[in-house]
Amino acid sequence: MRKYELKRRDKATRYTERCLKKISETSKGRVPFSKGLTKYDHPAIMKISESVSGEKAGRWKGGYGVNSTGYRYVRDINHPNRDKDNYVLEHRLVMEKDLNRYLTSEEVVHHRDRNRLNNCLENLYLFPNNRSHTCFHNHQKYYDPMITEEKFMEEIFYGKYGY
Repeated sequence: MRKYELKRRDKATRYTERCLKKISETSKGRVPFSKGLTKYDHPAIMKISESVSGEKAGRWKGGYGVNSTGYRYVRDINHPNRDKDNYVLEHRLVMEKDLNRYLTSEEVVHHRDRNRLNNCLENLYLFPNNRSHTCFHNHQKYYDPMITEEKFMEEIFYGKYGY
């Protein structure tokens, strides 16, 4: 408030020292009503939690998003390999739908055009493990940039490593 030469209160502090002291004195000896409770223990907390979760949440974006590594994820609360927030990577879901089974944690889904958001089935290839996926990228980088995933697995990986 420069106009009246009044001292501004620091934005970080919500209360004055006097108010904080008064709040502290009146709160001594009290146990918070929610101490030790989770949303499953107390019906009032559970009701509030359910009223703002999933589609009812203010920041709900349709059950999908893009993570920090550039992969699209989809909300699926019934998937056995979902993360703690009930999300699954979309490219894994597309591959699972085509195979009619869940993928193992060993299996790696590769994007042929290296566009992590292009999850159409023609752009995806399933490697049996991370070793074969890494070997493919190394072979492509150092020996043959035009080799396909299928040719690599048949001629080089299975032949060289005897899988």
